[in-house]
Amino acid sequence: MAKLSIKSCFLVVTLFCMSLSSYAAMYKWVDGNGKTHYSSSPPPNQQKSKAIKYRKSHVNSKKALDNVRKKNQAFESRYNKNKESRNKSATALKNKAIKKQNCEDARSNLKGFNDPMNRYYLDDSGKKNELSTKTRAEKIKVARQQMKENCQ
Repeated sequence: MAKLSIKSCFLVVTLFCMSLSSYAAMYKWVDGNGKTHYSSSPPPNQQKSKAIKYRKSHVNSKKALDNVRKKNQAFESRYNKNKESRNKSATALKNKAIKKQNCEDARSNLKGFNDPMNRYYLDDSGKKNELSTKTRAEKIKVARQQMKENCQ
């Protein structure tokens, strides 16, 4: 069952009360001083009164409740859609920051591997290894590929 907001519940209760009050009789009478009175109860002392006819309320509480539910569902749908959009934006920003960091790392690696004075490198486990000509060429190739993927 869909949740109803406080405003929706208040609206339904108000409409329901209005529909109940629309069935009450109204009386109009003039007292001895010539003052006109309106009341939902008959006049005191059995004075001559006239029942006032008025249109019944056109409020259909079931229709009103259905309308409130539809509006609430539409609101929740828009809210969830916007929430998804915000989540996608946040994810995109995180991915952009990661790519930027990867780009900077690749540039730094390329600079280090191109330096002929650099004779060692750290592998993935953190172990220091000697940088051979073949390994240097492989590392430069990897760094360039990483730059191509992350620095655009």
